[in-house]
Amino acid sequence: MRICHRSRIIYFSIPKTGSESVRSLLDDINEEKIVTFPEINSRNQFYSHMRPHEVQTVFLKKGWDFEKYFKIATVRNPWSRLASLYKMVCRNNKNERQTSFSAWIETVDPSGQSTSNIPEKWYAHGLMSMTNFISSPEGRCMVDEVFRIEDQKDALCRKIAALTGGQMAQQDLIHINKAHQPYDWREMYSLKDRERVAELYADDINNFGYFFNRR
Repeated sequence: MRICHRSRIIYFSIPKTGSESVRSLLDDINEEKIVTFPEINSRNQFYSHMRPHEVQTVFLKKGWDFEKYFKIATVRNPWSRLASLYKMVCRNNKNERQTSFSAWIETVDPSGQSTSNIPEKWYAHGLMSMTNFISSPEGRCMVDEVFRIEDQKDALCRKIAALTGGQMAQQDLIHINKAHQPYDWREMYSLKDRERVAELYADDINNFGYFFNRR
């Protein structure tokens, strides 16, 4: 997440949606200390993958008007996103025996409540549907604009440049946190896995216009 009070922008960082690249782009205009979830305390209340309704609560306590900020998020093809999350889990637990991708897909929880054997907040939010992430507990979307990271990077950069005015000229979005070895996420899926993801993440697929074989 990044917060710029001067230009009244909040970027919400959904895990595995190119968020590290966008956060890097916004570093120069960020005006709040953003910590990891275990590091939050009374002084540092904002963490990397914080949801909009959580930020709204902090803003309210501080007397800041959440509604006056332009709120942005990025999204990604749900099948690609889950494949990327699985690859990250494997990298982070390289000394442990990993379940197969198909077995792991059977455990995913788009509500974000279950963390399996990995209690980190980023993991729960990585499994959470993107629609759920940016919605209030009542189901209302809490961001003003969503950009598909696959094909709307230029539009995202133009929007940030327009919102910041003279503070930030339009820049390219550099891909950060790439996989160590290139892979085709489509080849990871059996038909059963593909259909399970389509069922579990139907809200993201419908809301953001994704298809398995196309971005």
